[in-house]
Amino acid sequence: MRASPMTFETSIQAVEESWEAVSTDLVFLRRVDSTNRLARQVARELERDEVAIRATLFLAWEQTMGRGRHGRSWESPPGLGIYATLLLPLVDRPWARALPLAAAVSLCENVSGWCAAPCRVKWPNDLLVGDRKIGGILIESGVSGSGTGYASVGFGVNHGHREEDLPVEHATSLRREAPTLPGYAPAVAELTRHLTAAVRSVSAPQDVIERFRELSVHEPGETLTCRVGEETVEGRFARFTDDGFLVLQTAAGERTLSAGDLA
Repeated sequence: MRASPMTFETSIQAVEESWEAVSTDLVFLRRVDSTNRLARQVARELERDEVAIRATLFLAWEQTMGRGRHGRSWESPPGLGIYATLLLPLVDRPWARALPLAAAVSLCENVSGWCAAPCRVKWPNDLLVGDRKIGGILIESGVSGSGTGYASVGFGVNHGHREEDLPVEHATSLRREAPTLPGYAPAVAELTRHLTAAVRSVSAPQDVIERFRELSVHEPGETLTCRVGEETVEGRFARFTDDGFLVLQTAAGERTLSAGDLA
């Protein structure tokens, strides 16, 4: 007998039951424009009211305006993907600089554990299985006038998509890649538990840079084209710095990029 499809109502209890081992608060919404936007709004309001920010996961069953880097949209249909933002108090600058590396390593390793093929990181924030994107990360931070602040680690992982549900040809999902599809609620709980532990334990980029390098899809000498604002930079992949910045060997010499979008 085929199991009934998961709905928002049935998923609430499942997520709550899976949350016992997760040391963060949880806000689970049926529908929201963007979990990152909501996390930022909550952080600002807590700071205004002089209330300490607690580690909190904002999880959406559906997003209407999910965002990737530089305002790009992220397809977020109801119940098919894991759409979430982990809100954290901002401790110090070295810790904040390490966040992108720690988040990428944690999520990539988790997804690899479910899939038949390994998950790899495409700089700076894409999770790939083979040559298909299965997830992405968007990290934002803010600092108040009093000097306190927050970081929001937004992440999306395609979960229950069948081939016909995927938004683009080069996308994939856990349903396609995992020999046994992890349940929605256990997957959310495991990703959050590992991510929270990873970012809490790291104090500097050097703590995770070697693992980040090992998980990278990029090979030395590979030709890369990177969009940086209105500029296009082309060169051969040289290395990652200890901060996780991309170093390209261009016709004009080495160029170090702290952010950008690879073609």
